[in-house]
Amino acid sequence: MGGALVFALFLVSVQAAFLEFELRMGRWLIPSAAPLLVLGIGLSTLLSGRSLKYVAMDVRSMGGTASGGGDILRMLTALILAISVAKIVRTLFSVKSSSQSVSAKEFGISKFVFISFLIYFFCNVVFPSALGYRPAFVHNALYPAFLFAAAYCARKESIDLLLNFAKNGLLVFMVASLLIAVIKPDLAVQPGYVGWVPALSVRLWGLGSNANSIGPLALLLILLQLARPSSNIWLGCFTWVVALAVLVMAQSKTVWLASVLVALTIIAYRGGRQQGGGVKPGFVLALIGLALLACLSMLFVDVDRLLLKLSMTQAGTDISTLTGRSTIWAVALQVFADAPIFGYGLEAWGPLHRNAIGLPFAFHAHNQLLQSLSVAGAVGGLSLLVYFFALAKAAWRAAPRTGGVSLGLWLFVAIRCVGEAPLELTGLFVGELVTHFLLFALLVHESVADQGENSK
Repeated sequence: MGGALVFALFLVSVQAAFLEFELRMGRWLIPSAAPLLVLGIGLSTLLSGRSLKYVAMDVRSMGGTASGGGDILRMLTALILAISVAKIVRTLFSVKSSSQSVSAKEFGISKFVFISFLIYFFCNVVFPSALGYRPAFVHNALYPAFLFAAAYCARKESIDLLLNFAKNGLLVFMVASLLIAVIKPDLAVQPGYVGWVPALSVRLWGLGSNANSIGPLALLLILLQLARPSSNIWLGCFTWVVALAVLVMAQSKTVWLASVLVALTIIAYRGGRQQGGGVKPGFVLALIGLALLACLSMLFVDVDRLLLKLSMTQAGTDISTLTGRSTIWAVALQVFADAPIFGYGLEAWGPLHRNAIGLPFAFHAHNQLLQSLSVAGAVGGLSLLVYFFALAKAAWRAAPRTGGVSLGLWLFVAIRCVGEAPLELTGLFVGELVTHFLLFALLVHESVADQGENSK
C-alpha cells in the first residue's frame, strides 16, 4: 500500500509538471508525441530478441517476444498519456473560462472528423469490449483516444512543428533500421526471400514489427517531406535516398502500388489545377492522350501470353492467391455472421481466437471493414464508414493548404484498408497508428483560412 501511494504521488507530480509545461510551452507537447511513438516502435523491436535467420522457412523460428522492453514501453506510454492529458485539461479549462458561446455556424469540418472518430472509437472499442460475443477489457485500446483527443485540442496550433518532429523522428528511425541491418542482420533482415525484385533476395524488417510495417512508414516519410520540404537541400536529398532505400528493400507490394497511385494523385493535383481551382485544359488533354495511347498499345500486346508468363512468376502466384488473404476474409465473414450486432469482441484475432479458427498467424482480418465487422459487428462497420467519409471530406478540404498531400495520405490509408487494418486502435506503438495519428492531426488542424470559412 505504501508503494502504491508513492507511485500514485509520483504520477500526480509528473502530471502537474506537464500541466505547468503546457501552460508555458504548450505548443511543443503534441509535436513531441510523434517521435515518442516512433521511438516506442524501435525500442520494442530492438529489445525483443527476435531472429529472422530462418523465418523464411518457419515464422515460428523468429522467437523473441512480441513486444520487448516492457518497462521502458510502459514509461513511454505514461509519458504520452501525460502529454495528452495535460493538453486536454488545459483546453477544457480554457473553454470553461471563456465566455464566448459556440454557434452552429462554427461547427467546422475538424469537429465533424473528431466526433466521427469518437463514434468510431466507442463502436469499435468500448461497445464490443462490453457487449461482444466474448466481452473483454483491453486497456491498450483506450490509449489512442487520449492522444487523438489531444491532437484535436491542439488543432489551432502550428502544424509545422508536428510534421517536422514526425519527419525527423521517422528519418532517424529509417537510418537506424539500415544501420541495424548491417550491424545485426539477424534482427533486421529476412534472408532467402523470393520477391518481385529479381536481384534482391532479402527483405528489410528494420526496427519495424515486420516488413509490412516499415514499408508504409517509409512512404509516410516521403509524404511528410513533400508536405514540409527540408530547408537544407542536402538533408532533403538524404531523406529521399534513405526513404526510397527502405521502401524498396521492404518489398511490400501494396505499398509499392500505393506509392504509384499517391504520386499520380499529388502530381495531378499540383500540376492539373489552375489558381482559381479549375482544371487546366492542357492537363485534361494530356490525360486523354495517355488513355488513347494505352488503348492503342493493347492492340499490339498478346494479353493471353502475357498473363500466362505472369502466372508462372512469384508475382502471379501472389496475385492469384491474394497472398493468403482470401482464406482470412472468409473466416472474418463467418465470425461476423456468428455475432452480427456487436461482433466477437476485442479478443478477436487474439492468440486463443487464432488457434480456434486454425489461423495462428492471422493477427487481424487483413481488411479494415472486415476487421471492424468481425470485432465490433455491424455497429463497428457502420461507424467505420462514417469516419472514413469524414476523413475523405476533410482530406479534400485540406488539399489546398497541403499541396495535395492530404489527399495522397488519405488515399494511402484507403489502399491499405483493402489488405490491412490501418485504422485499428490496438495500442500506441504500432506503425499503422503513427500514420493514422498524423493523418488525423493534419485533417483536424484549423488554419486561419479554415477558421474564416467555418465562421461564414
